[in-house]
Amino acid sequence: MKKSRIRPVAGEALASPPLATVQLPLPLLDLLADTRTAFFGLCLEAGQQVLTTMMEAERTALCGPPHVPDPDRRA
Repeated sequence: MKKSRIRPVAGEALASPPLATVQLPLPLLDLLADTRTAFFGLCLEAGQQVLTTMMEAERTALCGPPHVPDPDRRA
């Protein structure tokens, strides 16, 4: 480790800058409302995806796979 060229004078303490504390007011109620809205949107989106998947599975079970003609069907 390299030594410093500047030596402190005996008895002289190294001065550290005073610490300052800053408090920022957080809009806690707005944050909670935004979180609730985002969670509601997430639940709604997940529910729609599940419902779409279930309806697609039911449609495939009733009508057969998409874009595959039924050979027994008469037009």
